Amino acid sequence: MIITNVKKLRKVCEEVPQDEDVKTVARDLFMAALASKRGAGLAANQIGVQKRNVLICAKGALKVVVNPVIKSTDGEWASIEGCLSLPGQMRTVSRPEKVSFSGFTTDWTPHAWELEGVDAAAFCHEMDHLDGILIIDKARADGTTGK
Repeated sequence: MIITNVKKLRKVCEEVPQDEDVKTVARDLFMAALASKRGAGLAANQIGVQKRNVLICAKGALKVVVNPVIKSTDGEWASIEGCLSLPGQMRTVSRPEKVSFSGFTTDWTPHAWELEGVDAAAFCHEMDHLDGILIIDKARADGTTGK
């Protein structure tokens, strides 16, 4: 079940210790994403786990990234976003055109990724969740992009 309680989503997620088994959280993220039948990603706190794990659908595949860290961004574009935790809320949000980040796979292999366009926006949206930031914080009430 995806959490819709804004107060719970405001908490900053903790880093996942490397001795922790992340496969259960990864499975739960996959199951919640598949059950929603929509969305381009999901953060662990959206399913009640206050740890730095995200699921993203990028380049046509679902991936779980543990302890993701943005290394660099490039460009900027605005698009209309929704959020599985805020049903019916659509906002214009400014996101990087490209993002480079690192993290770990679910077997704790370090990895680096680069995404662009919609995939980059989706990843940045999920990163915001890990820091307690929602799309309602990123856009102005008039629908124009906020900074």
